[in-house]
Amino acid sequence: TLNTGHIVDRDNRITESYSDSRNPNYIQFSLTVDKKITWWKAIKVYDNNHRLICTLSTQDDNKGPVYSARIPVSKLTNQFKITFWKAKAFGVHTKVGQSYYRTADFRGDNIHFKWHND
Repeated sequence: TLNTGHIVDRDNRITESYSDSRNPNYIQFSLTVDKKITWWKAIKVYDNNHRLICTLSTQDDNKGPVYSARIPVSKLTNQFKITFWKAKAFGVHTKVGQSYYRTADFRGDNIHFKWHND
């Protein structure tokens, strides 16, 4: 399992790790937040044509992990984008970051995101 990370909204740390699903035709995503986080957090997955593939979110007592369906690699085309979202003042859901991924690099992977702080 390789771990990498993102800093969003100035100081929010999100790590990502990978595990092998043993089926190179699918990719799956999951989201977990630290036990101290209560406000809404989400990731959204988009294909190369900017179509929303899935949304995973947590809030209040739901710390995750929450899982996407297994997504066919063919549906993600050659590249996909992950956007990171959080509730801000007055509960407004705000995009706070994004990353791009080459689909071929993640064939058969489960990609796990953990949001560590708010």
